[in-house]
Amino acid sequence: MTRVWDEFCGIKIYWTESPGIGGVIKKEIEDFIVEEIPVRFRSGKGYVICLMEKRNLETFHALRIISKVLGINKERIGFAGLKDKRAMTKQYISIKGVSIEKLSSLQIENIRLSDFRESSEPISLGMLRGNRFTIRIRDTGLEWGVIESRLKELQNEVKERMVPNFFGLQRFGETRPVSYLVGREIIRKDFERAVWLYLTETFETEPPETIRARENLSRTHDLEEAKESFQNLYYESRIINSLLKGRSYTQVLKLMLELTRLFVHAYQSYIFNLTLSEFLKGKDIVGNFPAKVVGYRVVPEEGEFDEICGEILEKEGVKPEDFKIKELDLDAPGSVRPGMMKADFDFERDEDVTLRFELKPGSYATVLLREITKNQKSSWAPLSQP
Repeated sequence: MTRVWDEFCGIKIYWTESPGIGGVIKKEIEDFIVEEIPVRFRSGKGYVICLMEKRNLETFHALRIISKVLGINKERIGFAGLKDKRAMTKQYISIKGVSIEKLSSLQIENIRLSDFRESSEPISLGMLRGNRFTIRIRDTGLEWGVIESRLKELQNEVKERMVPNFFGLQRFGETRPVSYLVGREIIRKDFERAVWLYLTETFETEPPETIRARENLSRTHDLEEAKESFQNLYYESRIINSLLKGRSYTQVLKLMLELTRLFVHAYQSYIFNLTLSEFLKGKDIVGNFPAKVVGYRVVPEEGEFDEICGEILEKEGVKPEDFKIKELDLDAPGSVRPGMMKADFDFERDEDVTLRFELKPGSYATVLLREITKNQKSSWAPLSQP
């Protein structure tokens, strides 16, 4: 069954009423540019801070490449946040125990390091002031006068009403948004199903050979046979090799705790998106408000938003205390984030139309772009439903 990405990830409404301009985003990698707005770094010794520019790479993949070239553990590299894969991105990273001289001599395809400085502390998640975006939208099929008129309407509406602060597609996986499905099974303590969902769930945006490999493994459960067809998929290959060595499903998830944690966060984000969608239905201007991302510490209490969240948890068959997963030494306390985001944007005409805007940490450009384009195109199709 084919679904549009936003509905699949829990986003059920459009907030703005003005018509969109349609068009295609990320048709070319250079169409989506993200520049991190850094904090001020503390000078000192122990770490090197540098600007990492990457092209068409996931943040984790880029960091793995750098750590492998340097011959160091990836844990020695710090970063403030994940950036889009299909994009040109700039963000600051910290590296422990490597000289500026060595870093400045690196030559890595699709990665460039520059702007080196020494610091007494590493960069950690959330250590940024925001992100700056330059985004080209192509193939709208509209005359410029229509585009300009609609964008001005949207500018005014966004300025007056803001935009729902949904979690965007990147939170779930741009090419293969399987994360929250796996996270749901982890929270339900069905670790075996979680691992097999990750290995075998297929999406139409993957290469045909990858889809065939997943389908074959789903049918046969033959891990030895699957080794070769999954060898170019980093995490899947690690999982298969671990299972063949006799490790349990719990051990496999603990072995890749960084990825497992992302699965759980994706499921929290899915619940948040569902809750915010239901809360905003039928409303006009709500102003900003604190909205809960449920976890074992942040639990639904009183108020409309919390009541809706509680109902969704009940339908999902989970409780806040389930987000403390002793078997994996993993817990997700939850958090509170703004329910709406300020997303003022400017635009200009070139060959197509280019948008420029800044967002605070934790807010997603794709959420604003969804309101601007109002596209209803499916981007992938899960073959089995949760």
